[in-house]
Amino acid sequence: EATRKVTEMLFDMGHEKIAFVCSKDLTVSSIENRKNGFQSAYFYSQKFLKEQYIANFLCCPNTEYTKEDFNRDVNALIDYLKREKDITCLIASQFTACKIIYEALSRMKKNIPEDYSLITFDYSYGLINPNIARVIQNQEHMAKMAVSVLIKLINKENVAVKLYSPYTIFQGYSIKKLNVK
Repeated sequence: EATRKVTEMLFDMGHEKIAFVCSKDLTVSSIENRKNGFQSAYFYSQKFLKEQYIANFLCCPNTEYTKEDFNRDVNALIDYLKREKDITCLIASQFTACKIIYEALSRMKKNIPEDYSLITFDYSYGLINPNIARVIQNQEHMAKMAVSVLIKLINKENVAVKLYSPYTIFQGYSIKKLNVK
C-alpha cells in the first residue's frame, strides 16, 4: 500500500517516468510487496509502465555485500540512467538502494531534486541527507508482527497472508514538483 500511495503522490506532482530501484533477488517479501505496489499504482492510474521502470538489477542487499559489489551496483545504475534518459524520479526500495542512487547521481554530477527526484524507505538511520523523502514504517511494530507470525508457524497455526504495517510519508526536499498539464 505505501508504495502505491507514494507513486500516486508522485503522479500528482507530475512524475510519470519513475524508476523503482531494487535488487534482482526479490525473495525479500517487503521489497516484492513494494514492487507490486509500484506496479499497481500505474495499473490503477491507467498510466503506461515501461518494463525498464522496474530497475531490478542491483546485487544488494545480500549478506556478503562488498565495496566491489557496491561499486558494481553504482556503475550499473549510472549505465541504466544513461539509457533511460526520460526518468524523472527514483524510488529506492530500501536504504542500501538509496545509498547506491545517491552515489551514482553524485558521480554523474546530478543534483537531487533538480535533476532527479528521490524517495526511499526506512531511512531514519545512517542518514546521508536528512532531507531525503521517505516512507517511515514502524519497524518495532513490523518486528513484533514477524515474531508473532513465526511463532504461529512454529505452532502450525493459520497465518494471515497479507500483513499491514502503519507508515507515514515524509516528503522532505528531494522531490521536485514538475509542471502538471
